Amino acid sequence: MVYAFDTENFTWCIPNISGMMPASRQQFQAVNDTINYIFDNLKFLRFGGFMSHSPGDALNDIYILDTLKFTWTQGSNVNAPTSRGDFTATLINNGLILYLGGDNINIFKITGGDEISPRIFHSAVLSPDGHVILYGGKGPTDQNELLASLDTTVNPYKWSAKPMIEKKTN
Repeated sequence: MVYAFDTENFTWCIPNISGMMPASRQQFQAVNDTINYIFDNLKFLRFGGFMSHSPGDALNDIYILDTLKFTWTQGSNVNAPTSRGDFTATLINNGLILYLGGDNINIFKITGGDEISPRIFHSAVLSPDGHVILYGGKGPTDQNELLASLDTTVNPYKWSAKPMIEKKTN
């Protein structure tokens, strides 16, 4: 179900939306194309997630909501990322959406630079200079002491990792 918030009247409503409504799910990720990198008007793109708490129920479908016409369409699954939940989605400056992390996923090894451990439950944001900043999460090592940056202005993309807390040596 989609809810809309009217920012002028400060009220909520449930808009009439046509098209193929995606199945209800949890732990999906979405991006909003407000700069028209991908489309010629405002779209909301929703990918992946779980139908239930079982990892076997992970999805790899993408649905696109036209926020001006209020219509859903299903995107192509050709060359789609593997099914996943517990990941991040970041729309970068060249119009690509990076899906990083998730259950049983190690996308961090296909780039150059510092080695970054796979993770779930992390956060990612795009900086104005084209770096995706990754923080926290759960993985094989403690992710809360490391701040990772993916430089998307170089080819191939390049990771750099910096400790958040300096370890004291005696």
